[in-house]
Amino acid sequence: MKYVTKLLIAAVKSKQKDKAYQMWLVHFHHFVKKDKFIPFTDFYNDATSPSNNEIQKSQEDIMDDVELILHSLRGEQNGDI
Repeated sequence: MKYVTKLLIAAVKSKQKDKAYQMWLVHFHHFVKKDKFIPFTDFYNDATSPSNNEIQKSQEDIMDDVELILHSLRGEQNGDI
């Protein structure tokens, strides 16, 4: 079971890296035009490293965000819980 979990994690990371590479390719011409070339490794590290705000969010804050998203998807107003 441990091996399967490690394999799944590696597959997810590989898929994330592929998506980041596709995003980088889409934005590549912007980097070149502005003389601010960003290598893929820097782009990927910035995209995958959590920001300070993400690290400091509590579970309660995250669940509040989830509830707001669910309510907005259902078309409910903030007061209609």
